[in-house]
Amino acid sequence: MHARLAESRSTADWFESLAATTGSKKLTNPHVYGTIPYMNPTSTTSDARLDLRMSAADKERIVRAASLRGVPIAAFVREAALRESESVMNAAESLTLSAEESRRFLQALDTPFEPNAKLKKALARIAGAA
Repeated sequence: MHARLAESRSTADWFESLAATTGSKKLTNPHVYGTIPYMNPTSTTSDARLDLRMSAADKERIVRAASLRGVPIAAFVREAALRESESVMNAAESLTLSAEESRRFLQALDTPFEPNAKLKKALARIAGAA
């Protein structure tokens, strides 16, 4: 049935008919290859706002990329920013040790703790105050 619709109507009409049969409420750009008309972009309830200034060329690249993905510009930018922020935080919060550093670290964990003279004195002072 969809093939007959495509032959007898324009592409936009075909996508609208397809959207009606699949239950999609909104189409993004029916002329972009790879657009899935029944795929709804991530919807979120937003209470915060982020404004950006950029060159016209940068904005055009973002608009084109969002169009190729078939998602609204705001959703595209939000997902890209969240993906990059996750990557930055993962890199900042993780520690990579060499084999030698790993060996020394594990050895330090396995070695029983021996308090030095200053720590013994401080513990004695705290115990006496209590």
